[in-house]
Amino acid sequence: MDNSAFWDEHNETMPREELLQLQLERLQVVLNRAMRDIAFYRERFADIESVPDGVKSLEDLAQLPLTSREDLREGYPYGFFAVPLREVVRIDTGPGLSRAPTVCAYTRNDLKHWAQLAARVLTAAGVTADSVVQIPFEAGMFEAAYGFVEGARLIGASVVSVPGGDYRKQARLMHDYRSTVLVGPGRRTVVRANPKRDRGAAEGGNAGSLRSAYRGLARRRLRMPGKGRTAHKRGPLPRRDR
Repeated sequence: MDNSAFWDEHNETMPREELLQLQLERLQVVLNRAMRDIAFYRERFADIESVPDGVKSLEDLAQLPLTSREDLREGYPYGFFAVPLREVVRIDTGPGLSRAPTVCAYTRNDLKHWAQLAARVLTAAGVTADSVVQIPFEAGMFEAAYGFVEGARLIGASVVSVPGGDYRKQARLMHDYRSTVLVGPGRRTVVRANPKRDRGAAEGGNAGSLRSAYRGLARRRLRMPGKGRTAHKRGPLPRRDR
């Protein structure tokens, strides 16, 4: 087995039976903590006798009610915090100009685990300490940018982080920095990976050094222009981009 394909080999290659047991134990911990520390879940689970003590397998997840975006809005700003505010070191809020926004809050330990998981994802995509990773996320608008930046730094890659949106600038920087990996949200990543298809691409901006593009958290294959390697994408592409 090629160990270089793993960031956390122990957890990534854990036998299936051990993995399922670990997931169950962590689910039980989360349920107990949610009921203990968050009033919303104490009320939501009050009429379900099997929660939390009756959750004995992952199949019991089907017994649990879903939490909706509206529920999260009603808990704004601190209703879903499971720790005191003094332990929170980062707060991200989703759009909500006319309605209450949704909130994601993180402790130092949360951020440490987030970076480790992002490093695992990027390593699986082929990122190494020799990579130049360009991340054109709007970090304030799409919090996944933070995780990818921290994960790439853990690996030891060089990170080029520039506000997204301006394809011409991204294409130019891709050329100037000789970026080898592109990480971004949605279909725009594919456009950036194929800048010559963007009529506004700056002269000289091309993907000559690019080896892979990564969009989203689910891996699928996309052949890079003029390369024998593949990039990673999420969901099907329109025919014109194939």
